[in-house]
Amino acid sequence: MKPYSRSIFDLFDGKCRYEVPLFQRQYVWNFEDHWQPLWEDIERKFVQRLNGSPSTPHFLGAMVLDQRRVYGNAVPVQLVIDGQQRLTTFQIFLSAFRDVCAAEGQQAYADECVRYLMNTGIMENEKIEDTNSGRRISIASKSRSDEDVESYCKT
Repeated sequence: MKPYSRSIFDLFDGKCRYEVPLFQRQYVWNFEDHWQPLWEDIERKFVQRLNGSPSTPHFLGAMVLDQRRVYGNAVPVQLVIDGQQRLTTFQIFLSAFRDVCAAEGQQAYADECVRYLMNTGIMENEKIEDTNSGRRISIASKSRSDEDVESYCKT
């Protein structure tokens, strides 16, 4: 195993699919313990950049991925051994950011987000697949209501 640093955008850039295996737990992030601290970190980094202050990269934690064998023109697949909660959270965050940008008339930014959410072209599919429930996480492909996301997280 060879460790190396990658940004969250590097993880989602290009054609790829992350498969969440059956042994992974369901999505359990909640507002107080997980989302709020993450948002505070994002906000702090944003303010640093706006003020022109030096900013170091934010460490999101280790992720362990295993390259799966694919055939033909299939999208490359990586099995998520560790980091499923963070990968899913950033897909939710990017999906919400895409929707806000579109609602605010910032279509160029919304379109840019889609690049990190969906594989396009002949090999089109979502970036994360949850094999635990046997269904794909479809927040990337269309807007979902809060109830839909909450329902998914509980199943």
